[in-house]
Amino acid sequence: MYCANCGVELGEGEKSCPLCGLVAYHPDMPKQSGEGLYPDGFAPIKVKRGYVKLFFSFFFGIAAGTCLLIDYLISHRIGWSGIVLMSLLTGYVLLVLPLWFKKGNWIVFLSLDTLAVELLLLYLNLHLGGHWFLSYAFPIAAMYGIILVTVTALAIYVRRGVFYLMAGSSFALAGSMMLVEFFGAITFERRMFVWSLYPTAALGALGIFWLLAGIIKPFGNMLRKRMFV
Repeated sequence: MYCANCGVELGEGEKSCPLCGLVAYHPDMPKQSGEGLYPDGFAPIKVKRGYVKLFFSFFFGIAAGTCLLIDYLISHRIGWSGIVLMSLLTGYVLLVLPLWFKKGNWIVFLSLDTLAVELLLLYLNLHLGGHWFLSYAFPIAAMYGIILVTVTALAIYVRRGVFYLMAGSSFALAGSMMLVEFFGAITFERRMFVWSLYPTAALGALGIFWLLAGIIKPFGNMLRKRMFV
């Protein structure tokens, strides 16, 4: 017998799924006694968030301080260590900052992540003396940040229409491929339609697939059973 929710194999005497907790019951099958396939009372090891965030904060702080010290002792100025420091700060915002909040808002976190990436790219542009931030890096990072925040917000607050959400995400990514090549053509004076048509066509076809799954109910129900959505 297998769990109807996650597909885990169940023993004859199993009362509930050890993975998802679904009650193991079928009206056409009599209950049998026997030992389960998994030990009783199993509980995953819980790691306290306070220790994790303090450990990573200490790690990022030591790494940043070490790089700054080495760079200053060698060149007597802040050179390459600035790039490392900004990269570490971006990684800290992406990975560690959510740990400081028990019930954080993922929309806010993703917006801060987008801002952190933009600041890193701006610093790289200024440090390397480039001219690609405003015409290339800024619009691309902002575009993907908006897509990610929008999809996350819809997934959190709109419970229905998962196939339409996946279709919209695929279409948005398909259009973004064209825009990435467009901004690159403007910034680096390259010609258009060199590579973007291929991922655009693939993502567009994927979007049509999810759209049909949302429109054609039997097809969508079959996918839900296969994908457990």
